[in-house]
Amino acid sequence: MDEHLSAWGIVWAELHLTALAELPRKPEALGTIPAFPVVEMDFTLVVPRSVRYAEASSRLGKLDHPLLKSIRFVTSYDDEKPGGRRSLTFRCQLSDNQRTLTVADTAAFRDTFEKFVSQSGYEIKKS
Repeated sequence: MDEHLSAWGIVWAELHLTALAELPRKPEALGTIPAFPVVEMDFTLVVPRSVRYAEASSRLGKLDHPLLKSIRFVTSYDDEKPGGRRSLTFRCQLSDNQRTLTVADTAAFRDTFEKFVSQSGYEIKKS
């Protein structure tokens, strides 16, 4: 073996994909293309470490705003320090079926979202 490769870990594998090719195909339905652009905004909530994704997601699901189409979980980070907190990042999709959103629309949503999060007992991480 080449001395340069001696430090590498090498694994050999053989995969037989015939059975996989014989599985029935499930077509994926794509949604309709929106008539107006969709705006995505990410928010990171800072919560006690005991708060889990499901609890935070459930609270955020109660937010009612005419431009809000969906809220999806993106990622999380746990502070390793004793008494540390957890950061949960969520992505909000905004759109209007009648027009393109303006900067004022997104700013108003941001204010509404931040107030809602604050009333829920969480805080928004500031960059």
